[in-house]
Amino acid sequence: MGPEYRCALMTHTPQRADGHSQKRSLPRLSGTAAIILATVLSAFAVYGYEVIAGRSLGADGFAPIGVLWTVGFLTFTILQIPVEQMITRRLVLFDGNAAALWPSRFVILGTYAVAFLAMVGFIALTLDRFFEGEWGFVLAGAVLGFNRSLLATGRGMLAGRRR
Repeated sequence: MGPEYRCALMTHTPQRADGHSQKRSLPRLSGTAAIILATVLSAFAVYGYEVIAGRSLGADGFAPIGVLWTVGFLTFTILQIPVEQMITRRLVLFDGNAAALWPSRFVILGTYAVAFLAMVGFIALTLDRFFEGEWGFVLAGAVLGFNRSLLATGRGMLAGRRR
């Protein structure tokens, strides 16, 4: 028998039939709490990065990074978060069974492909205007677009399985 969930934030080790706990251990974070904590830590890290990089590079030097992050945020918000929500809902409806995602696989992968291509395409088309002609930003956009698709899928899977 797996761990019982006392609340959304903490889990504990279940007790044996004789009433004694199986093992003494510190409570651990549930998947939801871990995602929330990681998101908060990430937000502080990004803010710190923006302050340090913005001051070091100056407004003109930091501008391409700001545009890259803006494009990434827009594609994530408009295309990838709705897919995350769809994954969550399908898993909730089918008791966490990943096979429930199979009929939607083309929608999921197609939307991720559109988000990836929109991000990389925008950067490539505006390379001289916003990115000082540096092709490294195309690679950075490709990595960012792919990673955000993985993030959306992972968060949707965790939420859909009530973790």
